[in-house]
Amino acid sequence: MGPKRDVVGEWKTAADKHGLKFGVSVHNINTWGWFLNAFGSDSEGLKKGIPYDGRLTKEDGKGTWWEGYDPADLYSPYLRENDSIPSLEWMQNWYDRSVDLVDTYQPDLLYFDSYIVEQVWRQFTYHGDDTYEGVPESTKRIAERTPFKEAGIDIISYFYNQNRKWHGKENGVLNIKVHDLNETVPEKYKKGMVVDREKGGFGGGEQEIQKYPWQKDRPFGAWHYNKSADFPDTVSVIWNLVDVVSKNGNLLLGIPMMPDGTLHEKEYRFLEEMGVWMDVNSEGIYDSKVWTEYGKDNVRFTRKGDFLYAFCKVTGQKTIQIPCDVPIKQLRQLGQNNKQASYQVQHDGVIVVNVENNDEVEKVITFKIALK
Repeated sequence: MGPKRDVVGEWKTAADKHGLKFGVSVHNINTWGWFLNAFGSDSEGLKKGIPYDGRLTKEDGKGTWWEGYDPADLYSPYLRENDSIPSLEWMQNWYDRSVDLVDTYQPDLLYFDSYIVEQVWRQFTYHGDDTYEGVPESTKRIAERTPFKEAGIDIISYFYNQNRKWHGKENGVLNIKVHDLNETVPEKYKKGMVVDREKGGFGGGEQEIQKYPWQKDRPFGAWHYNKSADFPDTVSVIWNLVDVVSKNGNLLLGIPMMPDGTLHEKEYRFLEEMGVWMDVNSEGIYDSKVWTEYGKDNVRFTRKGDFLYAFCKVTGQKTIQIPCDVPIKQLRQLGQNNKQASYQVQHDGVIVVNVENNDEVEKVITFKIALK
């Protein structure tokens, strides 16, 4: 069963060959809650009351296409119907598999699709909303006494220590998904990891500059290939990128593959267009820092040394206003042969810039501003 290939290992080999950083993600912690549905049945219709396959055994597979396989190995041999929190065996299995992933592939980045450091009861008693109201206090107390809370911290520590051993220095990045950048993660943890918010997450925090680096993850279309998925236009992804970076964040973009491992033609086109834009504008993205403010309306800022970068979303305007009330020496539009742009500074500090070669197509252009 399965592809009979080390898929993660092949990605690792390809990344190393091209000098790329390599990351792996861990999602199996969610299976405790999600796979409990396998013990249920349809509540209506022709198959009402017929059990799903969570109760099947290896013996049930005789004479079928899955003969010889045990369904418990799919749903975890430690999964138990109606258990509100994981068993010790299940948690040990999760920890061991995470350690094996780190040791086998030596990733530069380790991503957990869950908040694995505190509030354990939330992870295993989620009822479909973000309030967790109605969870019995007894359940919360039991969950907080389990070793899982320590297991999360232990695997984080193990990854960092191993990474230092491999490289002789601090070189690893750890991502932990959260629901809200402002509330969920105590500051002591933000110092030691990069918190991640999925597109469409429950909470907030993306409206202001964050003190510590953070990450937003989103798919290009859907997380997995879906022939009916709506693909975003390139400009919207670029604007998402500059908005996140202007607030001290990183954008993690997922590109889903089709069943044969190739990409959709719209994905190829997007990657080409994104590459063209980055060739011109990436100096304002890579190694940049946040400025005193992230921007306003259709302008976003980053800073690198004595230069301020203003990313502007435009559609045919001949001039654009950049709210930048600081003394400047010169201003250039990236991609225009390094020539100085024509501009005026108003009394309120707003810079009015003449835009070069701006047609009616929406785009994101960048101005490099030398500060005095």
